[in-house]
Amino acid sequence: MARALPLALLLLLVAAGCTPDADPDRRIADGGVLADGWSLRLDEPTASPSDVRLTADGDALVGRNGPNVTFWRSGAEAATPPYTLRCE
Repeated sequence: MARALPLALLLLLVAAGCTPDADPDRRIADGGVLADGWSLRLDEPTASPSDVRLTADGDALVGRNGPNVTFWRSGAEAATPPYTLRCE
């Protein structure tokens, strides 16, 4: 039986897994964009929300970050299968 993952954990895994060499000084072009209803917390105190980007593309969420970040959406309890995680 497939288990649901808490959505915040799922997105934390994506953010951490996609940037094994996270660079708190890296700036994202066109950063500072956050998909409707989503929030973020940056790990580095000197990082800025303009250093990250999270957009909705149809049913997908596309996150880009330099500094480590956790994205979450209030009221989103779990991501239920099937879902796909992809890092580029």
